[in-house]
Amino acid sequence: MCDPEGPLLDPRLQGYGPIEREYQESPARELPGDWLAVRNEVLQLELRLEEGRLRLRDPAEQRYLRTLEESEMANTVAEAWIAELEAA
Repeated sequence: MCDPEGPLLDPRLQGYGPIEREYQESPARELPGDWLAVRNEVLQLELRLEEGRLRLRDPAEQRYLRTLEESEMANTVAEAWIAELEAA
């Protein structure tokens, strides 16, 4: 659960996951910059609340997964590049 503004949840990011066949709370870790992180063992990802935005991070690869906007922008750039190559 996530409450970026903070008035409803304390802490603002909370996670739950299956532990020994029951859903139990996964405590949020505090990170520098007033950020929070919760690890999801099933997905093997971290959910991070950073500057009011929820992001997914792959700790094994040490990188963030693209947001929808980032994916759409990458697709637009790739399509333009392919169109340029086809025209040449």
